[in-house]
Amino acid sequence: CTIFNIYNDCLLTDTQEALASFLECRLANLCPSTHDHMIWLGDFNRHHLLWDEDYNTQLFTNQYLNAAQPLLDLLADYGMVLTLPKGLPMLQSSSSKNWTHLDNVFCTDHTSDSFLSCTTNLALCGPATNHLLILSVLNLEVPIAMTEEKHNF
Repeated sequence: CTIFNIYNDCLLTDTQEALASFLECRLANLCPSTHDHMIWLGDFNRHHLLWDEDYNTQLFTNQYLNAAQPLLDLLADYGMVLTLPKGLPMLQSSSSKNWTHLDNVFCTDHTSDSFLSCTTNLALCGPATNHLLILSVLNLEVPIAMTEEKHNF
């Protein structure tokens, strides 16, 4: 299983571009089989109807939706699906007090069934933090490496 912890700047797409470039060069080494798992998680700093609550209409301007498009393209290119359910509280806006969903978890489509849970918990918000924790439980089989018995002469 390959896990990428991502921070994407609010104004730039450098991280997404670096991820795309890295995967283009290294995907065959990271996921040599179509059954290998890949997870992208972190603060993507992008708003979209696919993950933000519908009532946050101020987040669905052309500016915000256009900013999310490169991420959506990258997700489509690598067969990634949204694992963290839409609308979970993630970050409370200081102006509107609405909860937004800037952080996310995406995984390869065949990996989504391995997530036993993927959620947030308001009670676990730490002091002086502005993002909630994402709590994920996965059930992934770890292949057992066979060790060859060696004689110690």
